[in-house]
Amino acid sequence: MTDSILRTEYNEAKHQCRADSKGFAAGCAILRLAMTSLKFLVEECLPIDLVSRVQGKQYFSFKKANVVARPANSEFFLADTDAGSLGYLPTIQHGYA
Repeated sequence: MTDSILRTEYNEAKHQCRADSKGFAAGCAILRLAMTSLKFLVEECLPIDLVSRVQGKQYFSFKKANVVARPANSEFFLADTDAGSLGYLPTIQHGYA
């Protein structure tokens, strides 16, 4: 995956949100951006476990080359790139967005 794919999804989400931030097309564009971003992180980046100083919290990050992403709380992160796991995605895939 190249930077251009992520940039394209980002620009489309930005365009749709400017047109109608509460609209279905904007929501679909945001979901496509999130799924593309997640696929990039899971498939092309190295996960890094982080040490938390907060008791009971576990954080991790992703790294590619010399770039490290912001920490993510492991409790709230779901690395599921299966399109069928999201209710809206089949609608997007069939061109209703």
